[in-house]
Amino acid sequence: MWADRAHPLQPTDTTRSIDQTEGFELRKALIGALGVSLTAGFLAVVGTPALASPDDGHGPATKPATAIVDDLPNPLEDKRRELRKTAVSDVVSGRRDS
Repeated sequence: MWADRAHPLQPTDTTRSIDQTEGFELRKALIGALGVSLTAGFLAVVGTPALASPDDGHGPATKPATAIVDDLPNPLEDKRRELRKTAVSDVVSGRRDS
């Protein structure tokens, strides 16, 4: 049965090389197209830096956020602030040590 072959896994038709098999040109073209598309995709994602133009005044005007004050009237807090203000001024003037 295998007497005419040198090895059981060797193909019987040895007149064709691997370059002449069906679909080889298609595989070469597909591999080339895949390589080009992967390279182009990589360069498009990684190769271009993000460039932002400076503000030329034509954009929307933004105002700095103001702090929300939730300071309700409280006589004890008023007294505490007055004592703190006096203590800070005494330390700054040198009348008291910190």
